[in-house]
Amino acid sequence: MPEVTEPQHRSHPAMPQVNHIALPVADVARARNFYQGVFGLPELARPQLSVDGAWLALGGAQLHLTQAAPTSAAGSSIGHFALTVSRSELDSLVAGVQAHGGVVVRAPAVRQEHGRAVTWAICRDLDGNLFELTDAR
Repeated sequence: MPEVTEPQHRSHPAMPQVNHIALPVADVARARNFYQGVFGLPELARPQLSVDGAWLALGGAQLHLTQAAPTSAAGSSIGHFALTVSRSELDSLVAGVQAHGGVVVRAPAVRQEHGRAVTWAICRDLDGNLFELTDAR
């Protein structure tokens, strides 16, 4: 992990933690089945909102799947989220992505990150949202 240096004059609040990741999806049920099928994410209670959606537990954060019209933004290769997984599970999760209709954009590979070998893969869900699976800590 990279060394973190504190600013000389601290004017920022404590380090923020991820609360949730919100993804636009064309079909909420299909997206829920994908993320539950691949990762086993349990569904959370969701308040009544103006659009359909589903909330799933994602470690200490949440994954919010929200009904939306497909956009060209989902085709971007820059915007993504990353999930830390164990190296021993990475290959089976990639296979799970494919088995549930997702696409593997970059097969598992190893890169050097801060002097440590890190295994990673890039995938797309059923709505084209890009995500990374990595054993980086």
